[in-house]
Amino acid sequence: AHRPVVLAILASMADPAPEPIDTPFEDSLELVGRAQKGEKGALNELLARYGERLRRIVRVKMGVEARRAAESMDIVQETMIVAARKLESFEARDHASILRWLAQIAEHQIRDLIERERAEKRDGRRTRSIEPADSQDLGGGIDPAGREESPSLDLSRRELEALYDECVEELPDGQRELVVKRDYETASWETIAKECGAISTNAAKEMHRRALARLKELLLRRLGRAFE
Repeated sequence: AHRPVVLAILASMADPAPEPIDTPFEDSLELVGRAQKGEKGALNELLARYGERLRRIVRVKMGVEARRAAESMDIVQETMIVAARKLESFEARDHASILRWLAQIAEHQIRDLIERERAEKRDGRRTRSIEPADSQDLGGGIDPAGREESPSLDLSRRELEALYDECVEELPDGQRELVVKRDYETASWETIAKECGAISTNAAKEMHRRALARLKELLLRRLGRAFE
């Protein structure tokens, strides 16, 4: 019964999906070269250019277990430190290669975090206590999934992005990875078709369309709670 109202609200909001990268790749490639030569300012600019998108990738990939132990920005910061150390051997081909490289480093950081937490629990040591689900990232406007409170309709763009990322995380594994590859890491359709087992780029596009349709339903359901 609330679907038309929620649809109207969604239509009036800015698109919460990651924004297209409008910076020419050549500029990033130049920054990579300068950073590899030891220019700290170029390194900082490069990491800042991709940092926000990386933060959203991390937020989708962390999962419940890692989120209990750390904020997404903790992972992002650790990722940037490791990236700076490994940059010398990195070969950038396009925006997607940079984002994929950073995402892979972040995944290692997440796995290491989970392993440390599990080891501490086995050893009976006290684990870190933090607030759930990136409370600082959410700005207090939207509660994490599973909380009883309904989200406010007065959503800022940042809050809506956090809600969008949470819904991406809720997608089935295959659809979640597809959306992350295409919309967060900006992978080409050819790459997606190969890595997702699609028989063609058109098939990959259709899989992506279905994933976005499912994502929209999740968004509608989360926003619809405000009317219950």
